[in-house]
Amino acid sequence: MKPRIVSKVIDENKEIVMPKKVIRRVISKETSHTMRDLLIKAAEGGESKYFNLKNYVIAGKTGTAQIPVNGKYDPQATNATFIGFLPGTNKFSMIVRLNRPQTSVYAAETAVPLWMQLTDDLVKYFGIAPDKISN
Repeated sequence: MKPRIVSKVIDENKEIVMPKKVIRRVISKETSHTMRDLLIKAAEGGESKYFNLKNYVIAGKTGTAQIPVNGKYDPQATNATFIGFLPGTNKFSMIVRLNRPQTSVYAAETAVPLWMQLTDDLVKYFGIAPDKISN
């Protein structure tokens, strides 16, 4: 599938749907299922688990990368990312990337909570029903 940013444009009088364009399959269905399962396990057992939405299965991965400063890595200068999706729906996938977050250098403490807040808003916007029973 060719990536696209806008799926449709809505104005007062009409709705224009942007067509999807299939280019080619880049991985097998089996590999796709394996990766999905690994990302679910990463979200359930990794650092994001403290912020995961309670009623939704989350698939995703954190990333914290030090930024080189004057030829050396500065332990206080990082890029913090979380990329994820809800495997029960195909409505969206999302990456949150913070350049030099100030409250913490770790993605699990910065990018993850922001991703979860945005996802909470998106499930309401899209009307995505919960797919996980809370413990």
